Amino acid sequence: MSLRIRRGTESQRTGVTFDTGEILWTTDGQQLWVGDGVTQGGKPAVGLNVAGYGLTFNTSSKKLEVSGLTADDIAGGVNNKFFSTELAQDAVAPMFTSGTHTNISFQYDDELGRMNATVVLDGVGISDISADTSPTLGGNLDLDGKSIGNIGVGNDEPTIGSINLDGGITATNVLSNTATINTINTGTTTIDQTNALRVTGVSNLFTVERTGLKITSNTTDTFGGLYIYGATSGDSLTSSTINMFVSKGTVASPVIVANNDVLGANSILAYNGFDYVNSAGSGFFVDGTPTSGAVSVPTRFAVAVSDGVGAVGSIAMTLNSKGVFSAPIMQPGSYTTTQRDELVPAVGMMIYNTTDNKFQGYQNSGGILPEWVDLS
Repeated sequence: MSLRIRRGTESQRTGVTFDTGEILWTTDGQQLWVGDGVTQGGKPAVGLNVAGYGLTFNTSSKKLEVSGLTADDIAGGVNNKFFSTELAQDAVAPMFTSGTHTNISFQYDDELGRMNATVVLDGVGISDISADTSPTLGGNLDLDGKSIGNIGVGNDEPTIGSINLDGGITATNVLSNTATINTINTGTTTIDQTNALRVTGVSNLFTVERTGLKITSNTTDTFGGLYIYGATSGDSLTSSTINMFVSKGTVASPVIVANNDVLGANSILAYNGFDYVNSAGSGFFVDGTPTSGAVSVPTRFAVAVSDGVGAVGSIAMTLNSKGVFSAPIMQPGSYTTTQRDELVPAVGMMIYNTTDNKFQGYQNSGGILPEWVDLS
């Protein structure tokens, strides 16, 4: 069997004052009400039970509400019963700001919800780095779009961007890998002995592009130019040598040279009052067809000068790969007979004897000893 209590709609309930303890169930609102003999419509059974526990019953929405809290409390105020982002930031911040730090301090920006840090450099860190004799980098050091890295690894070529200097560079014991210095700006247009690039005991310091390495000396009381000092044991391998490695193709993929290819040259450009113009030069050229795998390439040497009218090369002398020397005009040295006899002659030597006014040559003419003979 079932127990049935008084029931009706919400509109019916609000028009009746129920006896004390009388129970009513609204069929449309699905709510339980209790009469007190005074209040028209009775009182909510749930509202009566939560009184004094911080909860109230909203008779309009028929819902329980928390009493004593503001919207700010719920969103993140001091009475917030929920763990929000704001509270999480406020809880973590003291771990930083109240901790022990060296050369760094933290400040918590509560308004923006972020941590700020202030670093104070006292030189200790820099001193530690300078005292490290074997510093290492986890990666490449970027400098002006170039990088320093892979030094000493295979054939890699570390590259250095622009270097601006007030004084000189002293480079000692650089690794054998090739390094590229794009620009050296000493702060002046002159590289001299007091503001110079000094290279000591360095192997393969420069990869010189077409722009080359420019050395300028504006002094007139001392020699300018490039100085190379070295000690030798008597052979070319231990003397001060300028080596030129020449090929067709590219440096990475060399191809055999061909006849008349320029192997190396020196040019002299003199100032004519308006510009620097070619005035003299010397060079080495392939003299014939090279043989693949041969111990050397046939080469001729040439020296060319200008008479100030024609182009350089209009007056030239050459020494070809067969040992043949040629020149536009040959003029033997002039000696008197007395000066001639003071020479230490060798077979094949030629002079002009100003005492006899004759060309003479030193040869073995069939006598017991070589002698000077007239060539005319």
